[in-house]
Amino acid sequence: PLNFAYYARGDSKTPAIVGILAVGVYLVFALILLPYLSFLGLALADGMKQTAHALMMIFLLWRWGGRLEHGVGRTALVSTGAALVMGVVLYLSASAMMARLGTAGLIPRTLTLLIPGALGGVIYYLILRWLRVPEVDLLHRLAGRAIRLGRR
Repeated sequence: PLNFAYYARGDSKTPAIVGILAVGVYLVFALILLPYLSFLGLALADGMKQTAHALMMIFLLWRWGGRLEHGVGRTALVSTGAALVMGVVLYLSASAMMARLGTAGLIPRTLTLLIPGALGGVIYYLILRWLRVPEVDLLHRLAGRAIRLGRR
C-alpha cells in the first residue's frame, strides 16, 4: 500500500488523516446509495472509499515530490480495465443465473454468488496475465515457493 511510502519518510500522520477523509467519502456515498441499492450500495460506497483513499495518497505523494516508478501507472490502468470487464461479466452472468434459477432459497443464491464470482476472478486473472502485469508473475513465484516449502 501507499501508506508505506509515507512511513518510510517518517510521516504517519498523512495516512491517518487520509484514512479519516476516506471514511467520510464512504459515509456520504453509503447514505446516498443505501436507499436505492440496499446492501449493494454499501459495497459500492466501500469501493468509492478505497478509490478516494488511493487517489488522495497518490496526489499527496506526487505533491510531496515523490514518484511512482516501475510501471505503477500502467498496472493501475490495466487493473482498472480488467476490473471493469470483470464487473460486466459478473453482472451479466449473475443476472442470467437469477433469471434462470430465481432468488428464492439458499442453493440458487449460493450458486449465483459462487459461479459468477469464480468466473469473474478467472477473467480478471487472465486479463492481467495476458497484459503481462508484473505482479502476476510475482504471485506465481511466491505460490511456487510456498508449494515447494509445503512439500518438505
